[in-house]
Amino acid sequence: MVKKKKTRRKTFRKGEYIFNFLSLILLIGIGIYFGYRSYHYYGLLNIKAKEDHSITNIILSSQKLTKSGDGLHQSDDGYYYKGDVTNNYIKFANRIYRIVSIDSDRNVKVVSDDIVGTILYGESEKYRSSNVRSFLNLDGENTGVYYSTIPNPDRFFTNTTYSEDKLLDKGVDYSDKNYEDKITTLTIDDYIKAGGKKSYLNIGKYFWLIGFDSDENNLFVGLDGGVGTGYLTDSYGVRAVFSFQDSTNILSGNGTKDDPFVIDQGQDTNYVGNYVKLGSDNYFVSEDHDGVLKLIMNGYLQENGQDLVYHYSTSTSYYEDKRKHLCNYLNHHYYDTLSYQSVIQDSNFLLGEISTDTGYS
Repeated sequence: MVKKKKTRRKTFRKGEYIFNFLSLILLIGIGIYFGYRSYHYYGLLNIKAKEDHSITNIILSSQKLTKSGDGLHQSDDGYYYKGDVTNNYIKFANRIYRIVSIDSDRNVKVVSDDIVGTILYGESEKYRSSNVRSFLNLDGENTGVYYSTIPNPDRFFTNTTYSEDKLLDKGVDYSDKNYEDKITTLTIDDYIKAGGKKSYLNIGKYFWLIGFDSDENNLFVGLDGGVGTGYLTDSYGVRAVFSFQDSTNILSGNGTKDDPFVIDQGQDTNYVGNYVKLGSDNYFVSEDHDGVLKLIMNGYLQENGQDLVYHYSTSTSYYEDKRKHLCNYLNHHYYDTLSYQSVIQDSNFLLGEISTDTGYS
């Protein structure tokens, strides 16, 4: 019979217990350290992914650059669209714009896809003192009619730089003096760089350009896209130009006309550009002042199924509440027929005069 050998139970010395304990603490510490780092950098990656919705990142990551022909081109100071482009549409404040360029600071310049008003240029050839600039901007003596239709513009816009250059037969004589505004309009350089009459900026309508010809006359773009000479007493369309900060985010879209890039406005929304139905009448929202909407009838007043024809006044050019005057008819006879009087309030409106003697007030 074979005897089994007894196994001796192994015992640890005090030093080994301390070593094992410290090793366990070290392993736990390493786990916590690398676990924290993994969580930390995972969070940073997620933040970075969110930042990728910024306007410049979305544009540059979704559209290919081209070195010739129509599309997005790279220049020494950024990027610009040239030619018959169809993927630079962007929607903001219920309106459609076209992306013009991206500067070296990643600010994105846009222009309204259509004219936003028709303006007599003013009493001076200088854009800085023109009616066009006064209509677009709100500062100093500028009325800012267009600026006031945009909710919280300072949250989205940065200043746009421009200069008043000269268009000569041999090319452009660029001014060495630059200006900045929150909202401005197209310059000679904008129009030429985009490709002129063969570009997306040619919309088949008249509109002003910032700049002069060799005789210091103002310039405009005509129906065929060619640049012509305008005068102070001429009235042409205005296209709004401004620049989005790079921090502005895109909600959706791919830049096409049917699916434009859509700016994330958060709570800064407005109703300008929408339609409202009151009773049986349809109105277009032209202004939004802290929730008070200015409406323009979509169509004409009618009587017995026919468009109403009514004289403005019997004796004066002023808008006065006198018998047989248009003002009297609208505010009494017509107003009394409305079923929605309770939502209408009094409002201020501007009266001006256009003449060669008194200027353009």
